[in-house]
Amino acid sequence: MPTASRPLLRLAAHLWPRTNFQQRARMAAAALFMLAAKAASLSVPWLLGLAVDRAAIGTVFAVLAGLLISYTLMRLLQTLLSEVQSL
Repeated sequence: MPTASRPLLRLAAHLWPRTNFQQRARMAAAALFMLAAKAASLSVPWLLGLAVDRAAIGTVFAVLAGLLISYTLMRLLQTLLSEVQSL
């Protein structure tokens, strides 16, 4: 076994213990919150760009309002998930 991977294997045993299912659940929840925060972070610029593109074309107000509301909700979700992740 390479010398560099030994500390990582020792750390992994503490992060994902075989007998402590509560800690495993917390680690899984933290990973899911982190992935959800990243997904929200990636979707925010895309939604804003989509809203701006649709506004330039001159679509119906309801579509534009829906895109802007979804942009706002994703920004809120991004902030919320970032805060939950840091707990």
